[in-house]
Amino acid sequence: MTGVQTCALPILHNWLNSESAFYTVATMQWAETQVALGMTTSYADYLKRRFTDPNSRDSRLDRGELETLIGAAERQHVPVGIVLFPDTAAPIDEHYPFGYLHDRVLDTCAAHKLTCLDLRADFAPIKDRQTLWANRLDHHPSARANAIAAERMLKTFSALWAK
Repeated sequence: MTGVQTCALPILHNWLNSESAFYTVATMQWAETQVALGMTTSYADYLKRRFTDPNSRDSRLDRGELETLIGAAERQHVPVGIVLFPDTAAPIDEHYPFGYLHDRVLDTCAAHKLTCLDLRADFAPIKDRQTLWANRLDHHPSARANAIAAERMLKTFSALWAK
């Protein structure tokens, strides 16, 4: 049992999660405890199971979705660029658990001759990864992470798109 499954009523879970920091922290701790006890798998392992094989059903479906997005933009003559934010909850080094996913997107970019920006190299040198988090409960990009990304995006895309 993880996340929403810890509560019989998803509506109640969602409400508590948005209204109670205590509930959110307790749910996160419970999820980590379940992984540690082997009751469930980690998010990284879940993704590995679904996507390690580039020819798995899920990998093919995701690649198809990306190809559909790129194709729709190309048909409308809309420039496309992709920015890959690493999951800063994990160390961004040679053992980064989602590197294979980044690499697949970069391969798709290369196949379509798209400019794509992978921020792993920009975030990897930052030792205190929590400074890249929105807050300790939310690993989405912080203001600092967004500032780093914005600077790199400007440098990468401005010459291509600014006329």
